[in-house]
Amino acid sequence: MKKPNRNISVNVSLNGFSNDLIKSGKTPSSRLLSLEVVTQPKEEFAQAMKLEPGDELIKIERLRLVNNVPLAIHLVLVNHRFCPKILEYNLAQISLFRILRDVFHLKIDRATQEVFASLSNERERELLALPEPSAVLHEYRTTYLDTGEIIEYSAATYCGDFYHLLINLDATEKIFKGE
Repeated sequence: MKKPNRNISVNVSLNGFSNDLIKSGKTPSSRLLSLEVVTQPKEEFAQAMKLEPGDELIKIERLRLVNNVPLAIHLVLVNHRFCPKILEYNLAQISLFRILRDVFHLKIDRATQEVFASLSNERERELLALPEPSAVLHEYRTTYLDTGEIIEYSAATYCGDFYHLLINLDATEKIFKGE
């Protein structure tokens, strides 16, 4: 199997996957794998997202491509209460964060994200065109509105050869002096 060229460098922000790629001169696209309304969220999601009784989730799973090369599988759970007509939009073609900002006037404030590596499973290899064995990076993110409420919980699987971690370290003594 010929390995796709995934030599892609992108600065990631809370502007959304598509916007980050466009800003870096890449062409993003998506293939919708599933879309459903979850009327009775699992208890783990209800607690993690601090859902109110009766809250529904919109579950969106997309294969994300860059310049027509598979890059990631994104599974997103969005609190339907904040964006009641979101299903009217083509979520395969339009940036979710753009809809949340421009249509529903939500202000995304911050996110917490956890990233770890593992070996890919069969489905991930198939969707991402990876050989066996292949490393992938899993990302779990919780996204907050400026009100402190959680709008989104996502789980993503990225091709391991896409992610390159750059960390800026500060060697100031203030950290150690408690200032």
